Amino acid sequence: MSSEPRRWTQFLPLAEFWYNTSFHSAIVMSPFEALYGRKPPSLVGYSFGSSKFNSLDSAFSTRQTILQLLKGNLRRAQQRMAQQFNSKRLDREFNKGDWVFLKLQPYRQISVQRRSSQKLAPRYFGPFRILRRIGVVAYELELPQAARIHPIFHVSLLKPCHGSPRDQICSLPALPLGLESPATPAQILARRIVPSALGPRREVLIPWEDHDASEATWEPLDDFVDKVLLDGWGNVREEQK
Repeated sequence: MSSEPRRWTQFLPLAEFWYNTSFHSAIVMSPFEALYGRKPPSLVGYSFGSSKFNSLDSAFSTRQTILQLLKGNLRRAQQRMAQQFNSKRLDREFNKGDWVFLKLQPYRQISVQRRSSQKLAPRYFGPFRILRRIGVVAYELELPQAARIHPIFHVSLLKPCHGSPRDQICSLPALPLGLESPATPAQILARRIVPSALGPRREVLIPWEDHDASEATWEPLDDFVDKVLLDGWGNVREEQK
């Protein structure tokens, strides 16, 4: 369409049709199927000279050319997105016994220690020793017994420790007196969306290991996205064998 900028409005319906009838990995179907509940119709194939009307033959020929152009442009756009994603991808692996620094998400830093200025909070804690690998991109760390966070973290939150691990930058704050160590989430029982000051917030109903089912609590889904996989949630996957 860049070669014919004045005609792009004529081709917009074709671009819209191609987008709405293409498979989208995010919804595991096409937008057309999501809206109407059935597979999208396919365009009838065309071969040059199959119509005796010149105007119709010309219109079909133009449509076929534009569809091929759209397919090529979409493929190139997907390739650019893949290249951009891979350029930022971390091919980082650790072994059992390695020492790493831990970067906590802002909401977890607030959960383990209240600070008057969160911007001045340490970026990394530790170092901590790796106990085992979970799935493909998660690791279990040997945290202090008084730590108030779950010990499994995504690889993107870990940084290798160079030098002696005894030279700690910052230790996790101790659990206040009278509180118990955090329990381990067992599964997801239900999901809901609740309003908040920052917009709709997704929550999941979590029962905890070694606790009665009646003690299940609603927790923010964001607290589990970089943890172990729970009932299809989270970004940790098992290794393919």
